[in-house]
Amino acid sequence: MMRTSLLISELILCCSGLLYPQRNEIRGLDSLDGLWTFVREPPLAFNLGIINKWFQRDLAKFSNATRMPVPAAFNDLLTDRDARNHVGWVWYQTIYYRRASDASKRLILRFGAVNYRAIVYINGQEAGQHVGGYLPFEIELPENTIEYVITVAVNNILNGGTIPQGTYTGGRFGNVSYAYDRANCDFFNYAGILRPVSVQVLDKVYLNSLKITTEGPNILNYSLTVDNTKLPIIIYMTLYDPDGKRVQQVKWPAPFKPIENVQFWWPRGYGEAKLYKLQIKVTSQGQVLDSYTESFGFRTVEFKSRQIFVNDKPFYCIGFGMHEEYELHGRAYNPVGITKDLNMFEWLHSNCYRTSHYPYTEERAYEADRRGIMVITEAPAVSLSTFNNPRMLALHKQMIHEMISRDQNHPSVMAWSLANEPLSWNSGAGAYFKNITAYARSLDNRPLGVIYGASGDFSDNQKTAETLDFFGINHYDGWYTHLDMMDLLETGMYKTMKSAHNLYPDKVLFITEYGAEALPGYSQVQGAPFTEQYQHDVLKENFNAIDRLKDETIIAGEMIWTFADFMTHPDTTRAYGNHKGVLTRQRQPKRSAYLVRRRYKNIFKELQSL
Repeated sequence: MMRTSLLISELILCCSGLLYPQRNEIRGLDSLDGLWTFVREPPLAFNLGIINKWFQRDLAKFSNATRMPVPAAFNDLLTDRDARNHVGWVWYQTIYYRRASDASKRLILRFGAVNYRAIVYINGQEAGQHVGGYLPFEIELPENTIEYVITVAVNNILNGGTIPQGTYTGGRFGNVSYAYDRANCDFFNYAGILRPVSVQVLDKVYLNSLKITTEGPNILNYSLTVDNTKLPIIIYMTLYDPDGKRVQQVKWPAPFKPIENVQFWWPRGYGEAKLYKLQIKVTSQGQVLDSYTESFGFRTVEFKSRQIFVNDKPFYCIGFGMHEEYELHGRAYNPVGITKDLNMFEWLHSNCYRTSHYPYTEERAYEADRRGIMVITEAPAVSLSTFNNPRMLALHKQMIHEMISRDQNHPSVMAWSLANEPLSWNSGAGAYFKNITAYARSLDNRPLGVIYGASGDFSDNQKTAETLDFFGINHYDGWYTHLDMMDLLETGMYKTMKSAHNLYPDKVLFITEYGAEALPGYSQVQGAPFTEQYQHDVLKENFNAIDRLKDETIIAGEMIWTFADFMTHPDTTRAYGNHKGVLTRQRQPKRSAYLVRRRYKNIFKELQSL
């Protein structure tokens, strides 16, 4: 059954969190990553596997069964076109065994992310469902069982009621059945079990959520929930400084005293990203039932007077929008790719990024904490076009809840983006965003924003911008408008950002996307569109406008679109993906990368001197 909680504290989260899996002296952790049995339904099968109860069968005996790595998107690992573009259900299956030593333990099955809809069956019985491709969910495995056959049905269909939205069509053309699904976004809908799968081995009583907040320079607050079978318990909270020295210990629910000699968490270029650790031990009658340690940082972030202030110092964002996807893996957890990404990110002298257009892996968030990278974490709501569907509103809130609950303790997360490029002039948009903004504020006190598509007249977005703390603008003069008209780019960028600023002169404003495509290695002396010279020149012309906007304190940051090339849906306007990256999909620098590196290095030096 889905995990439930008995709340034992008055100082609880408004919503239960999903703690990152942890192995320690009390908690056991078994990885289920590896090769799972995989079966794909035919197109237009209309729930064939569910109707015929495939979840009660050994999928390895199916004639079309194969093995599929978990975590990974299945699309690029298969060899035929229909499989890559598959629309509908696919099935995964594996077996997990309870150890004899764990006979009395609780087993929590955790999926880091499954795209898009998942139905989980345990030993032929439905155990839980989840909707949404980029956030974790948990299911408790039944007690008094040794063998668990885990079957997961995954559906990747996107339509008008999903987030992101899409257009699904299917039917027959002559004697051929077909199904086609196009997401309302410019990235490939990689599907499957995308992030790690594990079983957390726990005692009957265990911590299941923890929220850590800091106020001012030295105040530490916390709230928690514990799954409890009504045992008398004592919870010890122990704080350790970045050097591993014990600072304070309290018994829940007592507060911590103001912390002395705080070592602050700073973004890259401002100081060291100092991380404290909070250890929680749940005990009963002298026995430790659970132990969990979370890292966090003392830092303040304020969006005010058109600027960002971190620990009372002005912070200027230099970075990228990007995608967390790679060849072969697709949009799946890839520690090699994450490491290369962040190393190249630092090589470019960047200090922030937006998780366009969905929350990235938890492992990347912890790395951002460690490296001092500032992050705007974005909900998966990209290009929403309709706003009068109550079920979609509820789904959007669920995703915001899961996103905040998962990432709220990360000092690197400076703000939440609730959506990217919504059609905010459409009917119902104002009430819709007022609703989700209020909901997000009830969960966390970080700044809230939306990223808007470029418009010469920003008033189109006034229905939704009023209640926000910040907004970003995606501007593509030199590509989607004024192609090959370099003389117009500086003025176009400046006017667009100035228009938004004039409507909301006190709000924090980012340039969140701008750029042009460059096919790797494509060169021409005149610098025609799609050449590396053209991309270089578009960025350079935009820099002139951005410098003016920065000097006038109109913008608080600049993010190029994009960090690296990525895959898109098949389209005649896309030559095997989107090539706006300053790096290739293999993370090798194009010509423009060296231009950006010089610019960001100079700004980075300016910030260090503040």
